[in-house]
Amino acid sequence: MRLNFKVGAYLGGLIGLWFALCTLFAVPLYILPHPADVALSVFKNGNTLAWHGAISLFEILSGLIVGSILAALMVLIAERFPKLRATLFSSLISLQTVPVFAIIPLFLLWFGHGLTTKIIIVGLSSFFPITASVMQGLERCPQGCHDMASLMKATPIRFFFKIKFPYTLPYLVAGFRIAAVHAPVTVIAADWIGATHGLGYLVMLSSGRLQLDLMFACIFLMIGYSLLFHHLVCWLQRKILFWRSD
Repeated sequence: MRLNFKVGAYLGGLIGLWFALCTLFAVPLYILPHPADVALSVFKNGNTLAWHGAISLFEILSGLIVGSILAALMVLIAERFPKLRATLFSSLISLQTVPVFAIIPLFLLWFGHGLTTKIIIVGLSSFFPITASVMQGLERCPQGCHDMASLMKATPIRFFFKIKFPYTLPYLVAGFRIAAVHAPVTVIAADWIGATHGLGYLVMLSSGRLQLDLMFACIFLMIGYSLLFHHLVCWLQRKILFWRSD
């Protein structure tokens, strides 16, 4: 609750400063829109924002699901073939150094300019942090757990699901939090290249028409998505990791 109050106070201070700057210096609309103009734009373009916002939200959720499935497959392969774990982790780190923005044109060439392409792009951007976090958690599983499982003659499957997977849950939540917060940014980048719908497309369109009030409305909506996913993951963390005090 204290953190939410601090975040609210910080955002309120920024909006207050923005309001003061636009009012005192009479900043033109084509340079920096007034907060009242942005609020009016939200009211006037509510249907348009809702339509494009719903499409972007669907792309984000679908991409997170795809990324989670790919991460689960990678983790299972690493557990099934332990000798490949170091190689897979090194390959994952190498691939993560390549910005997703740099390979967006390649995916557009392969899959076209549709929902599928943007879902795949968000899925890949989500796959990296989730997989890296979970594999790091698996590597840090204490040796005592391995010794106990060997002493009790636990099968690899039971050892994974009864001991290793619960141990890696904090790492999984941390990776998913990073993926969920960055997914809206990835959708915006994917919309900028050849899209015909979505908040990123609306940002590009309104910027070209110098409708900065509408552009700011889209940006604030995407910020709202990031904050929403962040708080949702924090809520899930409290429910799943109920034994932790932090």
